[in-house]
Amino acid sequence: MCLFQQLEILAFSVPAVAALQSNTPLGTLDYVAAGLYLVFVLGEAIADYQMFSFQTAKYAHYTRRIF
Repeated sequence: MCLFQQLEILAFSVPAVAALQSNTPLGTLDYVAAGLYLVFVLGEAIADYQMFSFQTAKYAHYTRRIF
């Protein structure tokens, strides 16, 4: 695993650990941030599915034309 990936995991986990150790209740900004995170993850999942479908169709078409 490369150093960048390890630092990225650390960057995501440190705020979560800090939030779990805090006694402060969640505020509006926390809910907005969580909602945006879910929207972005859903958007990334849709984009990944679209790219997979496109690449599958492209290579299926490419292999039919060559052989």
